[in-house]
Amino acid sequence: MGFTGTGELDPAAITLHEGFRKACESNVCRMYGANWQCPPALPPLAEIAETLKKYNKAVLVQTVVWLEDSFDYEGMTAGGGQHKKRMDELAAYVRGNYRDNSPLILGAGGCSICKECAYIRRQPCVYPERALASVEGFGMNAGAITTGAGLKYNNGEGTVSYVGLVLWRQ
Repeated sequence: MGFTGTGELDPAAITLHEGFRKACESNVCRMYGANWQCPPALPPLAEIAETLKKYNKAVLVQTVVWLEDSFDYEGMTAGGGQHKKRMDELAAYVRGNYRDNSPLILGAGGCSICKECAYIRRQPCVYPERALASVEGFGMNAGAITTGAGLKYNNGEGTVSYVGLVLWRQ
């Protein structure tokens, strides 16, 4: 599907960190309190930890983007968009073919399907079957789960890495 790398990961090895949720509160991405797939709309970490116990298989997917330089914001944005498109395609495939395995699919960054999320109007999600929460929004350390899956998170100067995670029961 165009990902740069993939790796298996034991869901039991995933630890959750309140610090990543706290980072969301700084609202750098402007999704905090404005998106069903971002904090504070996501469940508390204790509830997420219980949910993760239901899964016994996980695959991490990664998109590594090479930039012109460390300030190549356009390259970062374009690479993030490519990763989101791949994640949408992967999610549709997994949900369409493995629904019985109750997959949980997480992407990078907040959901961006709608120009303005229904959360702002306190209405239900318009596309719950397509929406993806982020790895970090779930309190996961993207770097730790990437290395746990046997991949490098930091791929060198002039790169940025985006990750997604698919968990399921087998």
